[in-house]
Amino acid sequence: MKTIGSKKLLSGALLIMGASVAFIACNTKQENKNGLITIDVTKQYPKQEAVPIQHIAEVEYIPLETNDAFLCDESDGIVYIDTENILFYNQADGNFFLFSGNGKALHVFNRKGQGPEEYRSGYASFFDKESKEIYVGSENRLIVYDLSGNFKRNLTLPIQLLPDLKILKKWMMIAIMLYYSLIN
Repeated sequence: MKTIGSKKLLSGALLIMGASVAFIACNTKQENKNGLITIDVTKQYPKQEAVPIQHIAEVEYIPLETNDAFLCDESDGIVYIDTENILFYNQADGNFFLFSGNGKALHVFNRKGQGPEEYRSGYASFFDKESKEIYVGSENRLIVYDLSGNFKRNLTLPIQLLPDLKILKKWMMIAIMLYYSLIN
């Protein structure tokens, strides 16, 4: 009969203890102490009736002025909205529409194309309220226009923008640029 050496016995005991700890850790309910909300995706939750937005928030419907020059036909074309301005992009024809906060038509412009002062798509765009400028992402650059659609400048980006990227704030674009400059 062979005897088991002390090294083999120790490694076997450590293996059994490790497996036991792992088994207990996986089966023990852990309390969330970091403040993050966790959702058990395996649990069957009861169906809830949808709550109309009017029950939890104040809703104001703003009819946008329409005329021959201002015809918006996209359901998801709002780029920016506040009490003073509404910026709308129409993917079908490349038009940007600027309305006042109460829906009055102010300006429309279209710089869609392949040139150095033009955009291919306006979905990756945002409105800078402080500078009164419209930033439109096109491939690896941001094209800056004034509120009337006059070209102001190009900003080269270190990355290629995705066609359906929504940029919410200028600082977000700066953060993306800094991140990519640090990792490359």
